[in-house]
Formats: sequence, structure tokens, C-alpha cells
Amino acid sequence: MTNTDSYSVSGPEVRLNADGTLDEVCAPGFHLEQMDYNHWFLEIEIGGKAVAVWLYARGKITANYERRECSATLDETKEKKHG
Repeated sequence: MTNTDSYSVSGPEVRLNADGTLDEVCAPGFHLEQMDYNHWFLEIEIGGKAVAVWLYARGKITANYERRECSATLDETKEKKHG
């Protein structure tokens, strides 16, 4: 998936694919991202705890989830990724 457009609507950042379809939505404590044509990743974090959800669409929507403890702040995570 290639991001060609990105804009912010009162805080959340929305990124679109080349064909104008939704690719990603990011906001503090919230991340929704298209991983593939029928595969999405959603993570919601509140108060140092998070849940990650993987959504799959093959005729019907199925989901798997994982509870997570958040030990790093958003700035620390960005620093680790971008070094």
C-alpha cells in the first residue's frame, strides 16, 4: 500500500492510498492501519494499557486480539524506530 495523501482533522492524522481509499488513522492512543487488501490492524491505548486487534475480511470479518502493557511513551517509541 502506498500513501499518497495525508491530512489532519482536528488532531487525528488520516492517510490515504493512491486510489483514495483509507490506509491509516493515527491519534494519541489510537492507531488503525490497513496491512493488506483484507487485513487491518487496530491498537487502542489508555493509561498504559493497550489492546491490539487484527481484523480479517474474507466474506465475513474475523478478529484476533492481544492485551498489552505499554512501557514506552509515544516519543520514546518514535525515537527507537527512527534512531
